[in-house]
Amino acid sequence: ATVEKGLANFELNESAQALYDFTWREFCDWYIEFAKLPLKEDGPARLQTIYTLRHVLEAILRLGHPFMPFVTEELWQSLPWKKPANTPARTRDHKPEIETLMFQVFPVPLMGFKDTDSEHTIAALKGIVEAIRNFRGENNISPKVEFAVRYKTSSNPTDSFLRLHGPDIRALARISSLERLPDSESQASGFESVIPLSIPPIELRIALQGLVNVEEESKRVQKQIEKLDADIEFIRNKLSKDTLIAKAPPEMVAKEKAREAEMLAKRKEVEASLARLRSLGGGK
Repeated sequence: ATVEKGLANFELNESAQALYDFTWREFCDWYIEFAKLPLKEDGPARLQTIYTLRHVLEAILRLGHPFMPFVTEELWQSLPWKKPANTPARTRDHKPEIETLMFQVFPVPLMGFKDTDSEHTIAALKGIVEAIRNFRGENNISPKVEFAVRYKTSSNPTDSFLRLHGPDIRALARISSLERLPDSESQASGFESVIPLSIPPIELRIALQGLVNVEEESKRVQKQIEKLDADIEFIRNKLSKDTLIAKAPPEMVAKEKAREAEMLAKRKEVEASLARLRSLGGGK
């Protein structure tokens, strides 16, 4: 619907951005990842997933054809399920159908496919998996290394949700287990990474002991802090110049101030990570 609206209003950038966001951030980043789970099994879920992958991939190529005609045509020609089509004028002149993407019907919005419950479910799953993946990346932990994750929640529906989707989360985040914290362990220890989430409302706990090389990781994090300090100082020097404030557009000044605030917040996060690492290494 967004692509069609952009084309109708000659806002081609809006159409292109919507197409890019959906293709890359929704279809490739997440749906294909989720699809790997049912594709490993036999049964109706596997067949449904295959049909969905086929349908959405071809629709993406049709939507992208006005923006990337040669690339999309080449990709569409490689599809084993492509079908010939025709234009009204060619049909009127009794000309044969041709296998080309140019003659395929442009997709139209089908609002019956909109499913709010499914969107909420996927948003919650993405939030958990992204949080664990970010933790893995920030601590330089190999994707091959699996570790236990525990969670704290005061909501029984949330607990039921996590138990239902636990196998999916374990597979996508590559963790060994996902278990609820007993009420007696509500306080986090200094040897745990605590990751609060709002969707779903839970707190993830990951034990750091034995999971990271404290000395090497501390050096890496310290260098990250030094780099942030240098970047913050550079921005502050720019903002301190009267010529910039007087001559630069207000939006540019606001953008630099926003960058400074973002880096300060990031520095605070990194400092907290370094403190946790040092507690593991006995304060070194």
